[in-house]
Amino acid sequence: MNTRIAVAAKIRPGKRVTLEQMLSEGPPFDLADAGFDHHQVYLGDEDIFFLFEGGSPVTAVRRLAAERTLMGHVLRMAGVLSSPHLLAEEYSWHRPLEAPAG
Repeated sequence: MNTRIAVAAKIRPGKRVTLEQMLSEGPPFDLADAGFDHHQVYLGDEDIFFLFEGGSPVTAVRRLAAERTLMGHVLRMAGVLSSPHLLAEEYSWHRPLEAPAG
């Protein structure tokens, strides 16, 4: 069963264009190797949300944060984002599957 988490942060003033350029490069890790099935980014005027989905996304995010190979990327992100914090999925609603016609 997959679970989801989000990491939310504020975009530093004047850094949105730099952030968009960084995001256009794609994630700095391989999704499958990192343990994710899906990864999405939601970008607002002042906020950003990174959504991670997989078997154990909290563990995978923590493992990625500790990898030396990603340290440069983490430092670049720290220059454009502030106040990052983890949000756990507490509620989820899905449309019921419809029975096949027949």
